[in-house]
Amino acid sequence: MRERFLSRNRALRAVFAEIVGEAQAAELVAFLEGALTLWLLDPDTVDLRALYAGYLARLAEP
Repeated sequence: MRERFLSRNRALRAVFAEIVGEAQAAELVAFLEGALTLWLLDPDTVDLRALYAGYLARLAEP
């Protein structure tokens, strides 16, 4: 199971690193995975779409 998550994490970071650089890719994947975990644990109280939208909007701010 660990290998599956490790492989997925590395693949996501590699894709994002090509676009935003390695440090930002790690931050982005950490947020996405953390937000997804919150939603999976408590989907009735966590608005995943709103979390993603808010975070990505803040990244786009100058």
